[in-house]
Amino acid sequence: MAFAAAQPGPSPAGWIAYVDADGRPAVRDPRDGGPPVAFGGGLERAQFPVWSSDGNRLAVIVGDIAGGRVDLIDVARGDAPTTIYRPSGRSPIYLAWSPDDRTLAVLANRAGGGLALDLVDVSRALNGEPDAVRAFAQGAPFYWSWSRTGRSLLVHVDVMGPTRLAGVTGIDAFEVRRPLPDPGAFQSPAFSASERYVAYATLTAGGERRVVVAPNPELPAAGLFTRTLPHRGQAALAWRPGSEQLAVQSAAVPAPHAYGPVDLLDVATGEVTRLTDDPVVASWWSPDGRWLATLSPVGGGGDRTVQASAGAGTTGAGAAQLVDQRVQRGNLLLSLKVVDADTLQTWVLGAFVPSPTFAGQYLPFFDQYARSHRLWSPDSDALVMPAVDEDGAVQVVVFGVDGDVTPLGPGDMPAWNVR
Repeated sequence: MAFAAAQPGPSPAGWIAYVDADGRPAVRDPRDGGPPVAFGGGLERAQFPVWSSDGNRLAVIVGDIAGGRVDLIDVARGDAPTTIYRPSGRSPIYLAWSPDDRTLAVLANRAGGGLALDLVDVSRALNGEPDAVRAFAQGAPFYWSWSRTGRSLLVHVDVMGPTRLAGVTGIDAFEVRRPLPDPGAFQSPAFSASERYVAYATLTAGGERRVVVAPNPELPAAGLFTRTLPHRGQAALAWRPGSEQLAVQSAAVPAPHAYGPVDLLDVATGEVTRLTDDPVVASWWSPDGRWLATLSPVGGGGDRTVQASAGAGTTGAGAAQLVDQRVQRGNLLLSLKVVDADTLQTWVLGAFVPSPTFAGQYLPFFDQYARSHRLWSPDSDALVMPAVDEDGAVQVVVFGVDGDVTPLGPGDMPAWNVR
């Protein structure tokens, strides 16, 4: 696709961050064809760089001989990385900025087992203040969504366990005062754009599984609706940007994952629209809310796909199991499509084998990663993916909605700066 010329200025808006072939965090502007800029080096290995909400800085997990840490890179200023998180007994695995950029949430493995959610006061950390990192909560697994103010979190902890918990907590202390009832088979909860509603899923004592849209328990509920939708397996939830419509991806058969069709629930009317019947592995809304991008196993359905040689013709539970196994192994050929959520027209953008890291770490938790690591361009006209080429190397590739495919060079774990 043809990218517009890069605009002068200090902000790297529209740039893509990724991990280069040497394991360093790197950034580049995909519009001008210029060389990438990499940070760090040596024996270190970076993981999943994530843009700050203002689009000027990157936080990145770095593994080195002393263990894991989190570095901050001011891309707009061109500064060298600064370490802001390295507590003893912690190994960071996931990062998410608050919308106001004051706080970085760090999910980490604890030395004694289990997961910890730590909150980093970024300004204090940059000043080297010892109280910059605060142990906030524990749980395994632990999912969350930031509120718009950055002062509260919608959390889902200990999924399907006896102590499972979902609800809203402030960030001063972990306290869910009004827990959502019967949290069930889902991962990341979600605030609607207005934050008047929350989306989660329930599991009753009788085994009934339902996606629930309910009024935000921390706000007045007068005049609001409660909507439910039955589901199988797990459910992955994503609010359509700019509206109170919820995309629900869930398994077509009883299974411990959410690979399956995607429905759109309109909260105001209660109407449910099927967006795609494909066995979708992961899905993402475009920033403008027009498109839902989907990844599904190749098996026909468009002239830009290649017929898969393994698993062709498999249906039902057998297909779900095959997809699950191949996603985990990282050798599944996936078709990237976009669905117009208003007209229900679908376009096939291309097919690729995702990188092992993307398949093994991102895709199983795509609904949580979608909150922090954006694959869509800011103009909603392209997606970036890590694809394995014919030589087995991982390339950062841009798939345009117009059908153009643009390799950007070696790299993995990309995230687009949508600010």
